[in-house]
Amino acid sequence: MNYKSIESNFTNIGAEFLIPVIDLSEKLNKVKAFLFDWDGVFNNGSKGVGATSLFTEPDSMGTNLLRLGFWLKNNHSQPFIGIITALNNESALQMSEREHFNAAFFNFKNKIQAFDFVCQKYNLKPEEIAFVFDDVLDLSVAQVCGVRILIRRKASPLMVNYIKQNKLADYITGNSGNEYGVREACEMILGLTDMFDNSVAKRIAFDAIYQKYWEERNKMKLEKYIWKDDQILIDSH
Repeated sequence: MNYKSIESNFTNIGAEFLIPVIDLSEKLNKVKAFLFDWDGVFNNGSKGVGATSLFTEPDSMGTNLLRLGFWLKNNHSQPFIGIITALNNESALQMSEREHFNAAFFNFKNKIQAFDFVCQKYNLKPEEIAFVFDDVLDLSVAQVCGVRILIRRKASPLMVNYIKQNKLADYITGNSGNEYGVREACEMILGLTDMFDNSVAKRIAFDAIYQKYWEERNKMKLEKYIWKDDQILIDSH
């Protein structure tokens, strides 16, 4: 793997590696699960009467290639993938269901509660989880998880400085949430685990191996959790 080449591909679009690339690669190779914030990560976080923050196909494909790569890497074992959001968002639910994510957590103002639940229920260690996030509500998770990827927002220079000074991120994307920052994060992860080319080749081939992955992925049924009355409730929706 040419670490320098991979690093330059991303720094050339404005990304920042806050730890050495080799160290980040080592951390990523321990990962078995991926958690994403929603607002400001898959979108620009816009809100208003009748509005709901959306998602895009490039980001969606990024998550699929990411899962495929780790499925190939880990002897055909599906990685855990989920969303944690502070609100109830229909678009987040729609994407989670369409993409057959493992779980989606809604109305979690204190996101560490969802993180701890994931570790316990799905038998994961904190260092085995990568988290993609953008703002202060996410920092309780960033303090303890294995890999921290911050989606860039130019309007938050003091927040970015705080995160850097307190070592709460390993990588800052060059692109923001409404510029396909999730796709960038997924490609960076695949690049530093040496799985990008293999994942793309398998998706192009649509061969028996890819179809096995696809069938397994599509059998997964989303588990939806809601924080209500000071407890985590499962919603069968």
